[in-house]
Amino acid sequence: MGELYILRVTSGPVYDALTTLMKKDINELLSLSLSHARNLENEMTAIIGYCELVDITEEVLIRLEMNS
Repeated sequence: MGELYILRVTSGPVYDALTTLMKKDINELLSLSLSHARNLENEMTAIIGYCELVDITEEVLIRLEMNS
């Protein structure tokens, strides 16, 4: 028989990617390289959400008493 994989998918929006801590890091980077700081800021503001994938196959098999 084939293999079974069970995944838990969790996702959510990112409303403000540039938190106070991140702004501090970008300001520190500004003193080293303006172009790198600008690129990082652009990449961070482009983030609109996040996703997490977790393998829960074993957990489900135990709950269903199907583990081997």
